Amino acid sequence: MIRTKTSQESTPTPIVIVSSFTAEPVESILSAWMSTLHLYGGIEFAPYNQIFQQLLDPLSLMHKNQGGINILLLRFEDWLRAEKQADANKLLSLYNELCSAIHSAVLALKSPLIVCICPNSPDTNQLSTHSDLFNSLQNNIEEEFKSLSNCYFISTADWENYPLAGYYDATRDELGHIPYTPVGYAALGTVLSRKIYSIKSAPYKVIVLDCDNTLWGGVIGEEGLQGIDVSADWQFLQTFMLAQKQAGMLLCLCSKNIEEDVLEVLDQHKDMRIRREDIVSWRVNWQPKSENIRSLALELNLGLDAFIFVDDNPMECEEVRVNCPEVLSLNLPKQHIPDFLKHIWVFDRIKATSEDKMRTSLYQQDVARKNLEKTFSNYQDFLDGLELEVNIAEPGQEQIARVAQLTQRTNQFNNTTIRRSEIDIQRLGEAHLQVRMVEVKDRYGDYGLVGVLIFGIESQALCIQSFMLSCRVLGRGVENHILKYMASIAFQHNLPVLRIPYIPTPKNIPILHFLENIATQKVEQNDGSLVFDISTDSAAQMNAIVRTDASVETSKPVTDASVTGQITNSKTVIDLSLAQTTTHLQSAEKILAWVEKLTAKRCRNNTEDLVLPKTEVEKRLVAIWQSILNINSISTQDDYFELGGSSLLAVQLIVEVEQAFSVTLPLTSVLEYPTIQGLATRIQLDVGQNVIKQPILLNKSTASRIIYFIHDGDGEVLLYRNLALHLEADFQVYGIKPRGQANYPMLDTCMEDMAAYYIRQIYEIQAQGPYLLGGMCAGGVIAYEVARQLRADGHKVDFVGLIDAADVLATKRQGRIANARLTRISSVLDNEQNNHLVLRLITICKVISKKIVNLIRYEISSRLNKWQASLKVYLLGEYQRRQWSLPKFLSDIEVRYVYLYAETNYKPETGIDNELVLFRATEGHDADTPYVTIYVDPLFGWGERTTEGVKVYDIPGGHSSMLQEPNVKQMADCIREYVKI
Repeated sequence: MIRTKTSQESTPTPIVIVSSFTAEPVESILSAWMSTLHLYGGIEFAPYNQIFQQLLDPLSLMHKNQGGINILLLRFEDWLRAEKQADANKLLSLYNELCSAIHSAVLALKSPLIVCICPNSPDTNQLSTHSDLFNSLQNNIEEEFKSLSNCYFISTADWENYPLAGYYDATRDELGHIPYTPVGYAALGTVLSRKIYSIKSAPYKVIVLDCDNTLWGGVIGEEGLQGIDVSADWQFLQTFMLAQKQAGMLLCLCSKNIEEDVLEVLDQHKDMRIRREDIVSWRVNWQPKSENIRSLALELNLGLDAFIFVDDNPMECEEVRVNCPEVLSLNLPKQHIPDFLKHIWVFDRIKATSEDKMRTSLYQQDVARKNLEKTFSNYQDFLDGLELEVNIAEPGQEQIARVAQLTQRTNQFNNTTIRRSEIDIQRLGEAHLQVRMVEVKDRYGDYGLVGVLIFGIESQALCIQSFMLSCRVLGRGVENHILKYMASIAFQHNLPVLRIPYIPTPKNIPILHFLENIATQKVEQNDGSLVFDISTDSAAQMNAIVRTDASVETSKPVTDASVTGQITNSKTVIDLSLAQTTTHLQSAEKILAWVEKLTAKRCRNNTEDLVLPKTEVEKRLVAIWQSILNINSISTQDDYFELGGSSLLAVQLIVEVEQAFSVTLPLTSVLEYPTIQGLATRIQLDVGQNVIKQPILLNKSTASRIIYFIHDGDGEVLLYRNLALHLEADFQVYGIKPRGQANYPMLDTCMEDMAAYYIRQIYEIQAQGPYLLGGMCAGGVIAYEVARQLRADGHKVDFVGLIDAADVLATKRQGRIANARLTRISSVLDNEQNNHLVLRLITICKVISKKIVNLIRYEISSRLNKWQASLKVYLLGEYQRRQWSLPKFLSDIEVRYVYLYAETNYKPETGIDNELVLFRATEGHDADTPYVTIYVDPLFGWGERTTEGVKVYDIPGGHSSMLQEPNVKQMADCIREYVKI
């Protein structure tokens, strides 16, 4: 059986640091970031101020470091530490020696070298003679090494994201040559970590941008061309994205809009910096954005894990995260956009190759080729029409960076996916291996350097260790041309066989199909890899431009898109977690506080209560927890959240547990089984297909009183976690999830059945009242029905909390959306008031016609989707009523659609004789808009449902943010006040 790599694993990265000053205080910062990046492999410091010795001595720590990172930290003023005046001649002499030493070292070092020029002291910077000289040296050294393979440069400009006020410590510099304060070392460690991350992480290839309130401010369909905002923040974003394009990223658009409107902005708005020609492709329609991104991936022939999605709407980001978990989805904030973008590390780019700068035009040429292909009925004629030229040669020094880049980026047509750095490529000759690059062009343009061959001569075969091609040229016959070339080399050495090893991964299926189609022999190895032999004679006879069935298959992208809803790409999870962390740590002061907190948790204070793992499952879980939580000693009875675990880290925890044990667990498992013992028991249970969703204890309270919160419209209860923690001293808080089973997240299709099921679950915990109930939005409606049934059964209910929830018959404000649209139309028309009457009338007709078309399309699409969902939910209920097995076509109906169907048919015949408690959100926008601005009745219709009135508490925040810090604390205080704790 063939075993494949299941995820992109992070490799431990040993770091060696040599410095002109005492650098050891940076260790805790670097360690924290490397652990966060899953790259920690140890940090070693060379002896103090031994820069030249480390660079030139073949037995030094730097030269012994393999597969890691070498760092050189330099302050120019350290060279003149004992001097009163800056000696220009001495500095220039040392500078020249350093450049010579770095040039020699880079050729011999087995790991990349980062040269970091560190800030001088404020006094030195204020002396013009010093600062001018030092700035000149810095500019010279940056220019000297910018094109040097395997050498990366950090200048003082790279520190701009972390302002250095208070970075210098004169006393410690004088006493121990420790020039920086803890804040200064925090900035240094972070700058270094960002560069290491850029070097070691696999780069993304595509940025997919939303349009409204992302690429520009406002809604184009409502505000028109002149009404949208393209002011400072949006121009910064566009300039930032154009820089990404220049560094090799492809830009795409994905927007729920009318295509004509979006293209009009790109073509005609005078302030737009991104234009149509900067965009490789777009999907502007009303389909789910996850579907559109999959469509873009198919068109570009790229895996989903090559995509970054940027959208201002958190619901759109979440939809993409759920349905395309391989895509890195970033929620653009409504304010401080420049600060947000500057602290997203995935946008940091290292050296751009010539192919990177041409990548957009290269993909645009592919569009022209695809259009040409459509005009041919015969594929051979199409290939002839391309006039393809393939050049295979040894790479020169200027191509080494691109060759290394291809080994790191190519996934589909890559026989081993072994990643190599520039220095690895340069050292292949030491292993008696040869390298060839493949360049391709046709009548439409130059594809560039798109392929790499690494091979060696063995006694009976020519062994091709690495055979890779960019997906842009697959299906063009280039792969056949390459084999014909390799056959010519084999003939020169009288070798009868071309031998190609194959290491399977989830993505390199295309090259497997190609090799299976042409190989004369296939042998499976003990480790699950394969070895293919191809006779030299048959390879020599291959037609270089005939598309075989295998090459047809290679034109199809292999993505993880077949995985439905499970987070399988650990790189995406790590990068999302990193983005969440870095956007909150935008200053060195915050970074230092974060690291100090982590360091404090790293060592266990009390080992007497340490319960060691007893089973193999527990041992493996301990290792996973230690890695994620960054703690050396963990007891199997320790609580995950008490150890500092968060909901975000829980995602990574569940991913690693699923990969380690081949089980599928819901994210709430961390709440249900917060200890290693409990989680191990859960893993070992054989629960089959039926999923029994017991109420989840959301805090660790031992109080006698219990509050039950019903899931929201998406079936989630984690949103009550913060509230539960604030109530922990006085209440046990349970979250109740919907009844479901594998692939059917919610089975009850009417409100009364939902409530009856939840009551049975409540009875198992609490047999008698009084009961305390609540719920957010949809959960509030269900909580009301639960309370109604409990009262009908004679039980006492002391609390029914409705968190920004509206009764099903509540009336929405009429014309709210229409008025907003009319206001925006009016503002657009006001801009035309100076035009001639006829021109104004024409403009009015154009604007109104666009609005009408937009509205019609939206209404048709919306109504059709609702009708389809309602039909499926109806059938789901009918199948259960008739006790039939549930069919596959009714699987994976979203909880929200099931709830909306139940809400539509909910008509309670009686009210309730309890006072209801309404928590109203007071401020928010878009998806966070509070219901008080949506509904006519300030009580949201609940006054008609009770004979005892409605108690109202106004809570700061919006519809969702009222349950987040700091607003949720006020809600908890109100609950305590009402229940009279």
